[in-house]
Amino acid sequence: MSSTTLFSVLDKKDTIDKIFNPSIFNTEKKFIIQDEDIICFFGTEIGEAFIVKINELNLYIEYVISPLHISSYQTSIELSCYLKDKTSKEEVGRFSIFVLSKPENPKIIYASLTTYIEEDARYRRQNLSRLLMGINLQIFFNIYKDEDKHLVIDGDASSGFWDKIGMIETGRFYYQPEDDRKGYEKYILLKNAYKWAFGPDAECDEKWCSITPFQDQEIKITTKKRGKKKDKSKKGGSKKNKKKKTKRKNKKKN
Repeated sequence: MSSTTLFSVLDKKDTIDKIFNPSIFNTEKKFIIQDEDIICFFGTEIGEAFIVKINELNLYIEYVISPLHISSYQTSIELSCYLKDKTSKEEVGRFSIFVLSKPENPKIIYASLTTYIEEDARYRRQNLSRLLMGINLQIFFNIYKDEDKHLVIDGDASSGFWDKIGMIETGRFYYQPEDDRKGYEKYILLKNAYKWAFGPDAECDEKWCSITPFQDQEIKITTKKRGKKKDKSKKGGSKKNKKKKTKRKNKKKN
């Protein structure tokens, strides 16, 4: 397991460029959200309440960065915050931000949201959506640093959840060719979604926590050389085999 953490890779400088750099994020990476990270994001009182709740429900939080497509024309990544059962490792909830951008101007991005919590009475009305959304919005803001960014959804099948957090219909923006709300049903400003997750008086602010790596699947790129290298560990074999080989050589000479 590598000692590299999410926020040591994504430092406080040029994070937009880094997130779309294929030499850094060339494969999916997973991280565990620790108790101290929840405290960092939500503060002591609310954070500790969340920690007690997920422990009672036997859950843990996994954060995943998935580069879906990276090229010179456009890039797309998915930032996903999962709730998983500690015993079965099965997913019981998720909040994802899908980000599409053009590398030449990475600040112009299209960010769409998806979320769900398992249809189970244990997980309902536990504020788990607020927990997942808060973590992901915080990391998203740390990367893009734009509180006026539009977050959009393609279609609302949530039975009122998106309206509850403050999303509004795109209206005339649906047809604007240069607007990042074009073609989407509803949108919300990042700073307003942030207030829903962290409280009505909360303002977007960078919070850098040390997220511990859960599973590092980084691909190491090596230069291939022609021919096969001899395995020195296997060279020679046992002493008995060496004696047999020298006897054969002596017979051939005679």
